[in-house]
Amino acid sequence: MESLASPDQNNLKVEEVESIKEVGDLLLKSVPGMVVLDLDLTLKTKEYELGMGGMEPGRLPEESMELLRQLKAKGWKILIVTNQPKEGHQVARTIRKIKGAKYPIFPTSVVEELGDENVLGAGADFLTNKFKKSAKATEKTRDWVKRNRDEVQGQLVFVGDRVGDIEFSQKVIDRLGTDSGKVIFYKVQGLNLPGPFKKLERFIP
Repeated sequence: MESLASPDQNNLKVEEVESIKEVGDLLLKSVPGMVVLDLDLTLKTKEYELGMGGMEPGRLPEESMELLRQLKAKGWKILIVTNQPKEGHQVARTIRKIKGAKYPIFPTSVVEELGDENVLGAGADFLTNKFKKSAKATEKTRDWVKRNRDEVQGQLVFVGDRVGDIEFSQKVIDRLGTDSGKVIFYKVQGLNLPGPFKKLERFIP
């Protein structure tokens, strides 16, 4: 793991990891704390984003759902924060129903597992307004941390794949002030587009 800690990131240590599986292994070996997870290219891995896990919209890897169950059973407090709409896409629910399938989708399966209060996302304007850039996202995440911190012994952990996820984490820490303690950000390998398409990465949620 390569540390990307910066002196400008007060109390935040950033470490690069290969995948959400590696993050899960690290967390399950640690004292349970609070973990704030990104969705796209994190819980929903790049293989699924590229269609290799099935072409169904909104589908999540069963491995990611199993990780949520394992972390919850271990005593971790879990919050999902995404730039995707909190209510999800109706087409994802419709296609799953038509197929008569039971594969996990966002947000339905995640809310069923974690509870509605542990999932934060955008509104209908998600295409033009990045939820994680909003004051609402920062404040709601800060409030979630304050509600849950006395129930765990471990530290606060953020997980995501983009620089924007790190910036969001730093804003939350800044709002917590001295109450944040030491925080780890695990940066998983997301989608890296080749040179001519590099500028398009900013449109990835």
